[in-house]
Amino acid sequence: MSVDLAKLPARTRTFLEHGAPEGLRQAEAFAAAVQLRDAGVVEADALALVETGAARCGLATSETHGAVKSAYRKPAREPITKERGGKGNGYKGPPLSRPASPPMSATPTATNAPATAETPSKRHVVNWPWPTL
Repeated sequence: MSVDLAKLPARTRTFLEHGAPEGLRQAEAFAAAVQLRDAGVVEADALALVETGAARCGLATSETHGAVKSAYRKPAREPITKERGGKGNGYKGPPLSRPASPPMSATPTATNAPATAETPSKRHVVNWPWPTL
């Protein structure tokens, strides 16, 4: 297996070397498989590489195999180049973690209720021209 990991996007290298957080593991495994496919890596080698990253984050082997198989169902994409409007190999993808949401009160109050909240008496009734089921 001769894969130059330095030529892969940082997002792919991060997954292969460290895995991904729960909730993003399968998506990152699929994204890594797509990048490996696009780089010309044969499916068996890609599977071995993605399995390594998946093992680091606890992704099940069956899910890893599914992600690689799915990625290799389609042909490789053309490389993104500056001529095609891209930034070369600089795509970093979405962040691997999301900022925490502020805590919400269990009961809506005047200060935390959405500005567009409607009371039941203000609901708009739609009379569809076809029968509803």
